Amino acid sequence: MSNRLRELTRRGPLIGLLTIVATLGISLISALALLAPASWVFELLTHFRLQYLAVQLTLLALLTWQRYWGLAALCAAFGLVNATTAVAYLPRAPLALAAGPTIKLMTVNLYGRNHDHARFIELARRESPDVILLVEVTPSWARALETLAVEYPHRLVSPRQSAYGIALLSRLPLLEPQIVDLLGSPAVDTTLRLADNRIARLVGVHLRSPTSAAHSAARNTQLGELEDLLADYAGPLIVTGDFNATPYSPLLADWLERTGLDDARRGRGFSATWPTYFPILGIPIDHCLISEHFTVTEQYQGPVFGSDHYPVLTRLSLRAS
Repeated sequence: MSNRLRELTRRGPLIGLLTIVATLGISLISALALLAPASWVFELLTHFRLQYLAVQLTLLALLTWQRYWGLAALCAAFGLVNATTAVAYLPRAPLALAAGPTIKLMTVNLYGRNHDHARFIELARRESPDVILLVEVTPSWARALETLAVEYPHRLVSPRQSAYGIALLSRLPLLEPQIVDLLGSPAVDTTLRLADNRIARLVGVHLRSPTSAAHSAARNTQLGELEDLLADYAGPLIVTGDFNATPYSPLLADWLERTGLDDARRGRGFSATWPTYFPILGIPIDHCLISEHFTVTEQYQGPVFGSDHYPVLTRLSLRAS
C-alpha cells in the first residue's frame, strides 16, 4: 500500500477503505458504461448515470477532505462524464406559453399484474387529459377502460395476455387509426384532429425490455422498424410510450438524433418513471418525444396508482403554421 493510501486509511480505517473501494468501483462502472455499443450489459449501466453522479459527488467531497488528490481526480473525471450526459435535463428556461391548439397527453404503463382498475380510472378523470396512451393492457384492463367510453369516445384497443397489449383513448377524433406490428409487439399509429382542424400524427409504443442479449437485440430492431415507419413523415409528430431505455443511453440518444425528435422532458428535470417501488434507483424509460412543430407548455410525473411505473403527463402546443 502506498504512503498516501496508508495515510488515508490511518485517518479512519473503515471509512478510508470504503472510500477507496467505492471510488474505484464507481469509476469502473462509469468506464464500462462508455462501452455501451459493444454489449447489452454495458448499455444497461448507462441508465443510472444520475445515481453514479450522486455517489461521485459525495465521494469527491470525502476525498477532497482527506486530501487524496489522485483518487479525487479519478472520481471527478468520471463524474464529469456522467454530468455531461445529464446536463441537458437540468431545469432551465420556463415552459413556453401556448401559441396554438394544445394537447394534454397522458402516457401510462398500467402494469398487467395491477388489478386496481378503479384507482387508475379516478386518476384519469382527475387529470382529464385529451389523449391517453396505455401499455400492458390485458383483457381485464380493456374491460375496465370501457368505464371511460363516454369521456373518451375515440379509441383503439389491442389487449394481450402478455405485457404488450396497448390502447389509445382520445377526446380528439382519430383519423385512420391502426395497430402496426413492431417485431411481434403492437403499436398505435394514428392521426389526431386538433381543435382548429389541424392534424398531428401520434405513434404509441411499448418496446421490449432489454433483460437479455436476445431481448436487447429485439428492442434495438424495434427502434429500427420504428425509425423506418416514421421516415417519410414530415408533419407534426408525437411518439410516446415505454421505450425501456433512457436518453442517457447512446443508443436512444443516437436514435433521437437520426429521427429529429426531442424529449419533452429535456430541460425540465430528471423525473424517473420506473420503478415506483424503489425510487432511489428510478430511471426515465417512459417518454413523450416530439417533432419541432410542438412546444412544451407543461410536463410532469403523475402519482402512484398501483403500477410499477409513474404516468407521464405532457401538454403540447402546436406552433403556428
